[in-house]
Amino acid sequence: MPAIHPARMKIQVARLGEKIRQPEVFVRELHNLLDFYADRTHRPGQFGEPPPLLAIIKPPCRLPADRSGGRIACRRSTGCSGAGGCAVG
Repeated sequence: MPAIHPARMKIQVARLGEKIRQPEVFVRELHNLLDFYADRTHRPGQFGEPPPLLAIIKPPCRLPADRSGGRIACRRSTGCSGAGGCAVG
């Protein structure tokens, strides 16, 4: 069952539009309509992305060799020593 019924909302908005020339009544009815569709499940502080359910496994590092044959330093923020190589990027 959807939380919002578009057909019912269309009727409610049309009725609200009829009261546009009566500011006090219009504002009161607008607040009633907005209150009707308010999200009562939202709790302050409970927003953003939840933590992932599964741990992310990062592949071992692989550093490309530079032109002289030496290894390029790892640019990953994980503190990789580059011993296993590093997939830079």
